This record gives sequence, structure tokens and C-alpha cells, in this order.
Amino acid sequence: MFKVLLATDGSEYSQTAARYIGQLCQKLEDCEITALYVKNLSFSVLGLAEEPYLETLPDSKLMQEQLGKVASSALAVAQEILVSMGLRPVLRSEWGRPADVICRVAEDEKFDLVVVGERGMGGLAGFFLGSVSQRVATRAKVPVLIVH
Repeated sequence: MFKVLLATDGSEYSQTAARYIGQLCQKLEDCEITALYVKNLSFSVLGLAEEPYLETLPDSKLMQEQLGKVASSALAVAQEILVSMGLRPVLRSEWGRPADVICRVAEDEKFDLVVVGERGMGGLAGFFLGSVSQRVATRAKVPVLIVH
């Protein structure tokens, strides 16, 4: 079985990545796609707070609920795209820094390929925090496909 980890954030780029890998997997006899959304707070990305400390942040339960809704929405979009192509993706979300979690999951669970959109977060946040796709491409120990 060929295992694909599709990192998604619901953006147009991740939707394009879902369509692209869906087309490729349709041609393979035995392909499994796992769509992964990494829930993180900007604090987490900056290294100021990690998952065990989320409870100490003001209104952390509300923030966690909101991020849960965002994750569900992004995963639903990826699922809709892939199901429309006759595929049955596995959906999951995790807390952490996106690039770190994507690379860890890909390596620990022996994925054959990681697929990411060229961009997700844009504007000023992307400028200061850097590109998740670039970080995954340079850190992953499995092949990475960046879809433009």
C-alpha cells in the first residue's frame, strides 16, 4: 500500500494539493490518503506555548473549540474533494507546530509521501513565521510533493 499524508489547512493551495494527489491515487491500485490538519495557536508557532500549557492561556477552551471547528472545516473540504474522486481519506487533526507535526507523523507512521500546498497562511503572518511547506520540504525524512 502506498501511504500519502496530505497536510491541509483548507486554503486554495491545499485544495489544489488534494485534487492533485487524488488524481495520482486514482491511478494507483492501492493508495491510502490521510488528510492531516495541525491545530496550533500563533503562540505555539512562536514557541511561547506548547500543548500542555494551552489551559493557562486566557479563554483557552474557547480558542481550542474554535480551532477544532476550523480543523473540522478544513478536513471536510479535503474529504469532499477526495470522496468526489472515489477515494476514502482518513481524517485526523493534531496539536502542535505544523511542520514539526507533519514531519513527525510522516516518519513515525512510515508514510511514503507527504503532500502540501505551496502556501497556506499568507500575508504578514507568513512572512514572519515562514512557510510550512518550505520547512516540511527541508526537514522531512520522506519525499515531499509541494503542489503549486
